[in-house]
Amino acid sequence: MAVFKRARSIVATIIVGGMLGFLVPTFVSGLQDPQLPPDATTGETITARRFMVALLSNDQNTLRQVSVQPTDAIEAARLGVTDASVTSLTFLGSSDDGGVHFNQYAVEFTNPGGQKILRGFRVATVGQFAILADPPEPIAQ
Repeated sequence: MAVFKRARSIVATIIVGGMLGFLVPTFVSGLQDPQLPPDATTGETITARRFMVALLSNDQNTLRQVSVQPTDAIEAARLGVTDASVTSLTFLGSSDDGGVHFNQYAVEFTNPGGQKILRGFRVATVGQFAILADPPEPIAQ
């Protein structure tokens, strides 16, 4: 009788392990949205571009859709209150680190005096979500 109890617990452990072995990878792959792959020619993700445009234009609705960090909304508001205007947004490159895609950008601002200010941004994306990985230095007003 003890042999059957032991065998039953072994079989149950194998079944639970098999289920977890299936469910965990399935859940993780669901976080990586196959509809938003990196651009084949540049490596830039659509989510990162949407995030950067929303951040620079202080588009709070889009930021809530794509960002998982409330501090990113604060950063957008902080950028929005400066007198500097965005001159250009340039994608510099990307890298992939175990499902997390990093996109690097250079943003050129022009202050009211005509001085050009260059800031670097690094955006990490997983599926449809993005965060500001390395916040830039504040723009002097």
